[in-house]
Amino acid sequence: MFLRGLFTKTSRRATLDNSQKRDLNGSEEPGIFRQITGIGNEGIVDIRRSSSVTHGLIGIMSSRTGSVLPGLPVSKNNRYYNMDHLDRGRVIIFNFEEWDNTKFPGLNPRKGSAKDKNDLAKCFGDLDFDVLSYDNLNSHQFWKEINEVRDDDHSSRDCLVVVIMSHGEKNQIYAQDGTISVNKIWEAFQADKCPTLAGKPKIFIIQACRGHGYDNGTELHNKKYEFNPSPKADDDVTDSAPFSYVIPNAADVFIAFSCPLGQASWRNNMNGTWFIQAVCKVLPEKVYNTDLQTLFTHVAREVALNYETSSNDLTRDKKVQVSSTISTLIRIVKFSPKRVISHSPEIDKITEVFEKVIGNNKHELLLPNTAKFYEEINKCGHVGLVPVPENEYLLTNAVDS
Repeated sequence: MFLRGLFTKTSRRATLDNSQKRDLNGSEEPGIFRQITGIGNEGIVDIRRSSSVTHGLIGIMSSRTGSVLPGLPVSKNNRYYNMDHLDRGRVIIFNFEEWDNTKFPGLNPRKGSAKDKNDLAKCFGDLDFDVLSYDNLNSHQFWKEINEVRDDDHSSRDCLVVVIMSHGEKNQIYAQDGTISVNKIWEAFQADKCPTLAGKPKIFIIQACRGHGYDNGTELHNKKYEFNPSPKADDDVTDSAPFSYVIPNAADVFIAFSCPLGQASWRNNMNGTWFIQAVCKVLPEKVYNTDLQTLFTHVAREVALNYETSSNDLTRDKKVQVSSTISTLIRIVKFSPKRVISHSPEIDKITEVFEKVIGNNKHELLLPNTAKFYEEINKCGHVGLVPVPENEYLLTNAVDS
């Protein structure tokens, strides 16, 4: 039931495949979603039920064209993006690991990439993202999924994350049947093409080579500095081919590359890529303590200082790597824990009344004015106590303009 789901909301940690995709807004009725905006300073539980045409707080319906216009998720001069929507957002992982050697004889299997995919799914799932992953798609399948994500309703979500792991060439990555233009991927999510993500962060994480150059590094002499290189000889390989990018024209885009332009990106056949493993290490440790750009500075340091190739091939031995980023963000991205209200039998009993009213499409309902109800609410994970209102109403058909 919907309201019980709100009061007992937990993170969706499972990775969904294509056959398991569903409406992640939590709606049980076609064309309808319900949104809880939280408990304000006045202690009002504000639950809105609106048509998907109006897109609740963010999307606005154009009377002339019938299309959805970009809304205003945050005020003009706010330094921070609004990361307090009902849902964290989606993470879409595209993992390209194997190719037909008769068509692409130079593309070796990307051993270790499955570990990267699974570790990423767990990492982002633990941060309350809805994770979907796809393996070895052809170009048509890839663009079909990209377009579905673009056309989805992201009104109740903080942001979008797209991860691509593959071999790369100049301005392209390899799908099963050929190459995909890299710049077109983030262009698909510009504000005019994806209005419900307008003004929200679009984060792209790309694991692929951007050239053939190797970074030999420069030794810094410090007696206290200790370094542990990769122990597995001949297990470090590159995601080959030159790879470049273009700066997006739209704002609110953050792109993290596994390496600088012109250089190779290293992958361990057993442990996965250096870059993705660094992301999976840094995010759980620091995601709530600092902003997005600083997070990926920590990732760059992890890659640069804690990894080194170990190979019997001297041309590939003792090589290092550093990740890089490019950004058109106009605000600071700072994640905070989602409000998760623990399960309680008392809340179950109380919310049954709410669900019956919403099911009958009533216009208003007097909140239960009982000390027990607010005692249960205040036991949950909200900051501060919720005062008991004397005579507040629950609106089930409110739509913010």
